[in-house]
Amino acid sequence: MKKFALCCLLMAVSVAGFGQASSWWRIPGVGSGPGAYGSYWASDIYLYNPNQDDIVVEVILVYATGSYGPLAYLVPAWGSATIEDVGSEFSLQGAAALELQSRSGAEFYVMSRTYTTDVNGYTQGQDVPGQDWCAGQNSYSSEEGLLFLGIQLNSGFRTNFGFMGDSAPIDLQVDVYNGNGAFIVSIPVHINAWSGTSFPLGTLTNATITNGYAIAFILSSGEACINGYASVADNDTNDATYIGGQLIGVSAR
Repeated sequence: MKKFALCCLLMAVSVAGFGQASSWWRIPGVGSGPGAYGSYWASDIYLYNPNQDDIVVEVILVYATGSYGPLAYLVPAWGSATIEDVGSEFSLQGAAALELQSRSGAEFYVMSRTYTTDVNGYTQGQDVPGQDWCAGQNSYSSEEGLLFLGIQLNSGFRTNFGFMGDSAPIDLQVDVYNGNGAFIVSIPVHINAWSGTSFPLGTLTNATITNGYAIAFILSSGEACINGYASVADNDTNDATYIGGQLIGVSAR
């Protein structure tokens, strides 16, 4: 009896995990194609189905010019599926974002890895987890923004930002600070409905930034929903570190 109870407990933990499954996910950054310093980027998507029946996951690409898809992928019961270089499935050349949902409403797990190539093959790259939430403002909650910690912009490292919106156009402001708290630059960002945007920080400021941070907040009135990321890449190896946006009250800026 004790062995049976322990087995059930372990099965429950393996299903629930230490994170929550969801029927709807957002991945704020994926890439496919050539980048800076001779890099070539790709993103793989990993799906896990904790249900006793097969599920179909629909993937929508969210790009600067709008959303594309969905493309459908079968994930077997109690099994996983991998989408290699997901951007190439949409003929993507550049950076974009993804929205994923199960066709039946069943919950599932997702993780992604964005990597580049070097003379020895693929780099380890950066794990970009799915987000089953978005920062925003609505009639039910206070205004929220996104905080990005660990921004670098110098001879050794560069930083890229990416944001995705929702059903309405959104205007953002991204305030960037050095690690000592010195203000660097304010960046206006416009996101069309059902689209996203990405940009290298180095094209918008010549400042040297070490261990800096950035806060993105919504300027638009009305309901809004955004997700975002920052990525710090090594200029020598092109390997990168993912910086997920953390929810923050806009009064903290």
